[in-house]
Amino acid sequence: MLGKGAFGSVYRVFVRDTGILMAVKILELPHNIDPRIKKQIASFTKEIDLLRKLKHKNIVRYYGSQVTDSAMYIFMEYVSGGSLASVVNQFGPFGENTLKVYANQILQGLDYLHKNRIIHRDIKGGNILLSSSGEIKLADFGCSKEIVGIVSQDMNTMTGTPFWMAPEVIKQQGKSSQGNAADVWSFACTLIELSTGRPPYHEFKDNIAALFFHVASGEKTPIAEIPSNFSPDAKNFISSCLVMDPTLRPTPQQL
Repeated sequence: MLGKGAFGSVYRVFVRDTGILMAVKILELPHNIDPRIKKQIASFTKEIDLLRKLKHKNIVRYYGSQVTDSAMYIFMEYVSGGSLASVVNQFGPFGENTLKVYANQILQGLDYLHKNRIIHRDIKGGNILLSSSGEIKLADFGCSKEIVGIVSQDMNTMTGTPFWMAPEVIKQQGKSSQGNAADVWSFACTLIELSTGRPPYHEFKDNIAALFFHVASGEKTPIAEIPSNFSPDAKNFISSCLVMDPTLRPTPQQL
């Protein structure tokens, strides 16, 4: 097992026909799930087929999917180094120079996704993988997020990773809540996470309602959590991504 989440697990598998290692994400479907929801989930196999066409060095490859009565299987590229979050947990936070190397690759991957009309929606250290050669790959985006969201609504629970959520996502401000700019906010929060070892607003981990209030109102911004020893350029770079108005944030290409 490579990882486990609220609705499923990720395993490393060996495909005998091709002789390659692959990662498979298994999203468990509740036995009492509404048949209409199950049908909606099954329709995402078409979207995953579209993701198979994406080819970029900083994006995890999608190979396909399969739906059964009890689960959905999403087959992806296996990346041996694990997530950046796990690297930080094992070796400690990154310094500014290391962060620059990774930030550049993350932005290249995000720019490619956005140009292909795909919003990641869950940028964080746990969803950014590192190959043995030091190459960054964005993972766990697109349909898999939508699937988990649909299942969670059916189960009447909340999903997501609030520490990285943009204000407009929390406030559900129409189209802007699902725009590319939300990924840019999450990107900045991820840089803070990787450079400090903890996500912004970590002090509210036991009070999500308070976290949502502070993020949505702008009363407390993550800018104060940027490491004090970072250069002025690095601080300005991260701060520019944390503007409350999503229309004023730079795009990955501009960054």
